[in-house]
Amino acid sequence: MKTRAWLACHAPHRETMICFTAAVLVGVTALALIPTPAHASIFGDLLGLDDWIKGLFCGMVNSLFTWIFSILQSISATDLLTGSWQDLFGGSVNAIYRMATDICNGIVKPIGATILAFVMLVQLVQISSKMDQQGGFFPSVREVLVLAVFYTIFVFLVGNADKLCELLYDVLNNVSIYIANYQPGWNADISSIAFVEPEDMGAVTIGDFFVALIVTFITFIAAMLAYVVALLMAYARAIQLYLYMTFSPIPLALMGFDGTRQMGIGFLKGFASVCIAGSIMLFVIIAFPFIVASVVDFGTMTGVTGILGIDAILNLLKVLVVCLLLIFALIKSGSTARDILGG
Repeated sequence: MKTRAWLACHAPHRETMICFTAAVLVGVTALALIPTPAHASIFGDLLGLDDWIKGLFCGMVNSLFTWIFSILQSISATDLLTGSWQDLFGGSVNAIYRMATDICNGIVKPIGATILAFVMLVQLVQISSKMDQQGGFFPSVREVLVLAVFYTIFVFLVGNADKLCELLYDVLNNVSIYIANYQPGWNADISSIAFVEPEDMGAVTIGDFFVALIVTFITFIAAMLAYVVALLMAYARAIQLYLYMTFSPIPLALMGFDGTRQMGIGFLKGFASVCIAGSIMLFVIIAFPFIVASVVDFGTMTGVTGILGIDAILNLLKVLVVCLLLIFALIKSGSTARDILGG
């Protein structure tokens, strides 16, 4: 009795479950018989943005490519690194040279002469003390005569310190001038390289374009930084040379005393290293096209077959590395020059 009552109570629910199951089976069968449509991109087929996005990325990447190689071709500081002593900044404007010369002649040379006189006085006192201790006369006279000769020489050096700097610069600048005559030049078509031609962008996915855009943008920043560093180092060297010349009488005056002679020698080595640093920077800049041509394979920078080639991005990374190498070599030019002169 209980079983019959339970079945009678749940009979409507059972009929509902049977109807639901039958409806599900009919739906699955109908879906199986309907042909499966081709995959549709929400950007391409539904909104029509796929080609627009590819065209946008293609234009941005190609523009960055053009800018990168145009900037690399523009990296040059030949005039700044081989200019005449009176016009290290170029442009036939020697206002900084005249200012440095006026300061040197007006105030620094008198200070240097005072220091030299004090140094010679100390030397004379030492000779007098030695004369009293030894009780001799003629050896001390010889030392006084040597001191007088030294004083004459150093008076000349202090009075012509700026001319001495100019002479040393002109001698070492001949190395830069010789290097500047060796110009390899760039390939004339290098600035027209395109990452992908517009007619080939259909073979490139949006993801590939996105990766290419990131790598190209980073390389573009590195190329701009290399250009800025090249000019910055050239200008910094020019102002450093004029500063050396401005204060040159003081270390030259200190060379007259045994205790401070190394200061004067250090000044001459420092000035010579700054001059040589210009030749090193010029060597690096002129060798840069050779380095790029040796490292980068421009034949694989373009040409799209199927998925955008990894070779193009790897070559772009090589351009990035070469730009960073140029920056590093320019920054290290000063320490390299000091190493050449023995530290």
